[in-house]
Amino acid sequence: MVDLLTRQVVQPVRFTEAVRAMAGQVDLLIEVGPGRILSSLAGEILPTVPAIATETDAPSLAGLLGTVAAAWTMGAPVRHEQLFADRFTRPLPLDKEFRFFASPCEAGGEEFVLERLEGVESAERALPARTAVPVGAAAANSGSAKGASSLEVLIRLAAERAELPVETVDPSANPLDELHLSSITVGQIMNQAAQE
Repeated sequence: MVDLLTRQVVQPVRFTEAVRAMAGQVDLLIEVGPGRILSSLAGEILPTVPAIATETDAPSLAGLLGTVAAAWTMGAPVRHEQLFADRFTRPLPLDKEFRFFASPCEAGGEEFVLERLEGVESAERALPARTAVPVGAAAANSGSAKGASSLEVLIRLAAERAELPVETVDPSANPLDELHLSSITVGQIMNQAAQE
């Protein structure tokens, strides 16, 4: 045992020789471990054979699933049911039409914004004229401007929340992505804009 351990420490690894010896005998090299160093080296040594890493320490299953997909495309039998063994799963019928909730904050594009604002402005025109403004209402807000359009109010409020100059806020900007506002903040802006 001591002799084996000594040879492990003292003798060269001979990785290059081992990979070259596999030429013509293997269709795919798989690195099972935390990184991708060996698969990168193997790809340089034997560029005709694909080398892929499982990246076992990665925070997702992307490395494992990519390895399984590569093996499957090379003709290896894949027992995919093992991924779900002893786990709660729900069947997913492939012929079903699914419906999902969509956040209006994530629906970007100038057309979407203008379409919604046109609807708001036409609804405003249909309302009877207001005779009194409640105490503490947004009209008393020092930042609000009389006669401002809905779009101008939204841009001003978004600029205030994002701490940006008004002129730098693009009307078609997605508030979650470009302005880095949370969906809660966007809801608060909409509420304040509605009050104004």
